[in-house]
Amino acid sequence: MSEAVAVYRGSSKPLLILSALSFLLAGCRSNAILPLAEVSPAATQSTREAAPTPASLTPAPPTGAAQTASPTPTRTPEPVLSALEPPAERTRYKLEAWLDYALHRLRVVERIEYTNTTAEPLAAILLVIEPLRNPGTFELGHVFDAAGQRVTNYRYEGLALFLPLAEALAPSETAVFTIEYALRLPALSGLPQSRPQPLGFSEQQINFGDWYPFVPPYSPGEGWLAHPAAAVGEHLVYEPADYDVTLHLEGSQTRLVIAASGMPVETGDGWQRYLHNAARSFAWSASPYYEVLNQTVHLDGGRDVTAASYFYPYHRPAGESLLRTLVESLTLFSDLFAPYPRQSLAAVQADFLDGMEYDG
Repeated sequence: MSEAVAVYRGSSKPLLILSALSFLLAGCRSNAILPLAEVSPAATQSTREAAPTPASLTPAPPTGAAQTASPTPTRTPEPVLSALEPPAERTRYKLEAWLDYALHRLRVVERIEYTNTTAEPLAAILLVIEPLRNPGTFELGHVFDAAGQRVTNYRYEGLALFLPLAEALAPSETAVFTIEYALRLPALSGLPQSRPQPLGFSEQQINFGDWYPFVPPYSPGEGWLAHPAAAVGEHLVYEPADYDVTLHLEGSQTRLVIAASGMPVETGDGWQRYLHNAARSFAWSASPYYEVLNQTVHLDGGRDVTAASYFYPYHRPAGESLLRTLVESLTLFSDLFAPYPRQSLAAVQADFLDGMEYDG
């Protein structure tokens, strides 16, 4: 779920969805600006007399020397930054998911195409599975290889799943796996509040951050960059990847508003499809209560970006303020750094502690 600063009041925290939808949750804080205290000129003068400057430190101009004016300094133009090109060979994720909102359950079929971009062969592929952090959330069904054969010799190590390869994956070669699994989302009220909990449900919404198994970067000589979680800070490392995600709604509650990474490219009766390329993650949120405000932002170079604010009806003034902040942030970011690379920037009010953002 793109990046901005939001101000909300009340128990709910704002969840910002970056670029295509990065979740970014900003904590509650006042937006009041305190006036600067007035200071009289006399108050700025020191009561201590300044020490005299030694004459030897102040050279006198040579006698009879012509007085010349110093040249006026010229401002050196600052270099114009541009967005870095993502790697051509990227991991490709194709996810098809069915959400039963009332039961807080998600069924998923995920296909992963991973190309070895390192200079050394790989004997196995590692998948980081963040839902394993909460016991009972992740239920693995079946794993299949590129030929459709069942893979059964996988193993877990903490929050990681190792998928052995029949033959070592040489540099530039591609391995394909399909994984079937289900998520039984935990209630946010029952999770520890010492850190953000972007995967779970409340009475008003359901959030999916870091919800799917993904391949972390591989560093030659160091291995897979899969770090254990710390009490404070973020530990996950993502590589740019391509996402093809189709979300289906099933069960007794299908009238939902979905906020996701990017705008849907296809919409049908109870389903939406998203294409999110060269991104580090795909996050989304759903609720029957969201209200949405949109605004198109015209950036330099003829680029149009859609800013969207998702909020609960009773926080409409804050939702309107957040949309204005998103619009201002898009313009400021593009002016100071580089053109904003995505087609959308969204912010979503969320019911979990603190903040969390997902690169889009």
